[in-house]
Amino acid sequence: MSATRTNTLFLMCLAAIAANHITPSLSTLHKTENLKDIGARSTSAGLVARNKCEYYAANVFRNTTGGVFDSVVDGCHVYKEDSPLMSRSNPNSSSTFPHMALIGFGNMKESAKWHCSGSLISPEFVLTAGVCLYRGGITGPARWVLLGDLNLEEDTDDASPLRIAVRDRIAHPDFKRGVNKYDDIGLLRLQEAVALSSHVRPACISTQESFGAGDVLVRSAWDTTDWQAGAYGSLRKTAFRLLSQEQCSDKFYDVSYRPLHDSFPRGIMAESQMCAEGVSGADCVGSGSPVQTVVRADLPHCMHQIVAISSSDINGCSGKQHDVFLFTRVSHYVPWIERIVWPQG
Repeated sequence: MSATRTNTLFLMCLAAIAANHITPSLSTLHKTENLKDIGARSTSAGLVARNKCEYYAANVFRNTTGGVFDSVVDGCHVYKEDSPLMSRSNPNSSSTFPHMALIGFGNMKESAKWHCSGSLISPEFVLTAGVCLYRGGITGPARWVLLGDLNLEEDTDDASPLRIAVRDRIAHPDFKRGVNKYDDIGLLRLQEAVALSSHVRPACISTQESFGAGDVLVRSAWDTTDWQAGAYGSLRKTAFRLLSQEQCSDKFYDVSYRPLHDSFPRGIMAESQMCAEGVSGADCVGSGSPVQTVVRADLPHCMHQIVAISSSDINGCSGKQHDVFLFTRVSHYVPWIERIVWPQG
């Protein structure tokens, strides 16, 4: 069978999945293996997350009618961006990072203050930092999630914004607000399941600790135009290079970082945290923003996987090259995420 015919049949298969809500099997879609993509297939922890990843990938395709034949259109923009090593660049479509979410506070949807970022990981759940579930003071609990937007200051960009109320806020049971910053991870359950499309689509979550020193990942977040007012501008991406545990510990115990020692009395925990430095300068944008990579095997097609969540910047973040940031490692929390987000498997 020719490569062209094979690719055509594959696109038709995924379009049928999206139209009929059929969950594809691992054996049907995974023809290649990459241990850095999603996780080892043999482990039971993460199996549900990987199956859901494949299922959500089908939503990048849409059926069009008209003319002599119906056709299947691939709405993927993930691979059309420039190199992630272009450290600070602005995506040109909300479908570049279709999982991106802003988290809003305040009683009124129209006047919400946006103080955190997150990632849609299912039609009903957003993954974020534990500190983003409640901001304290007059801000109170997270009440709103904004999906499908690109630039909050424009209405003519390639975006399909959607504001959804938050139903539940679920912090990791070991997260101790006000005591330390370990286990800084949480989930927001939406009031209703969102309709998936190429502009609003869950990301996969990384299910194994396969990323290490030297790997380059991308964080996506919105520029803040007035943090105190909860005002944000355009979505942008920033590249980071992961550090080894030794490098991370050396940075952490540097005397200039002493104020953070009370937040991490046991030091940096390799199984649940990771450090990275800005490749050529970095923004200090919002807790909860995802640190991710693209599933390079392209199966599931056109999907990001969330490797970590922005937690704390170690040196106060000057915006200079080699600023060091601390992230929460998502793979460590996969069993907890699966139990809450997909309890039925």
